Amino acid sequence: MAYTTRPADNEAIANLPGDIRAVTDLVTGHIEAALAAHEAKAVSYGSTNVEEALDTAAGHQANQNNPHGVTAAQAGAVALGDAVATVTANKVVRRDENGRMAGDITGNAATATKLQMARNINGVAFDGTGNINITAAANGGNAATVGGYTAAQLMTGGIVAASLAQNGYVKFRNGLIIQWGKGVLPATSITNTSSNINFPIKFPNIAVHVSGVATNAAHPKGGGTWAVSPKNVTNQKFMAFCDNNGAGYNFTLTVGFNWLAIGY
Repeated sequence: MAYTTRPADNEAIANLPGDIRAVTDLVTGHIEAALAAHEAKAVSYGSTNVEEALDTAAGHQANQNNPHGVTAAQAGAVALGDAVATVTANKVVRRDENGRMAGDITGNAATATKLQMARNINGVAFDGTGNINITAAANGGNAATVGGYTAAQLMTGGIVAASLAQNGYVKFRNGLIIQWGKGVLPATSITNTSSNINFPIKFPNIAVHVSGVATNAAHPKGGGTWAVSPKNVTNQKFMAFCDNNGAGYNFTLTVGFNWLAIGY
């Protein structure tokens, strides 16, 4: 029900029939709304009345075109043109119309110091906190060196050089050298025969053992084969010598022999 500021008027309105009072209330409501709008226009805020100020504020709120030219730097933001549509390293990604970001998120953790779950690498535990050493045994392979010897040297008994020829040698890592060869003692028609033999390589220090044995001729009067003896041994050569050992015959035939020398 509408009332006025005068009690007499209010009492008169209250005594009106119901339908007239309803009409009176409706009219009074419209009048009050019109007065409020008029008062808003009449109240000033600076040089603009309240209604205009409210309209301006509402317009700015709805305007997305940045009418005042506020920059991204001023707002502490990234310009829309600098943002990318898909995930890219060191770039700001803008969301699509569904509020989602497109692309796979991958990369390295800048501050991670330990794996969330440790892993075994060829049986060696690894959690990212330190380096690990994969041994040859763990890797299912052969050791490259053992005690300073290479795998190739160990597989060949420590041999560092060799010549597997008729007159050859084998040189070991520790300096030991074994040499061998074949020779022929000439027919001299006298009671002895000899031949100088050069080693395939020079012993750096000394030949400590040289021996020989005949290969093709038996003692002409029986009793075994020739005995070949080394003489005048140096680190480069020796003389193979054979005599009749008092048997009373001359060397009318050549005598073949093999020889073996050991030194270092």
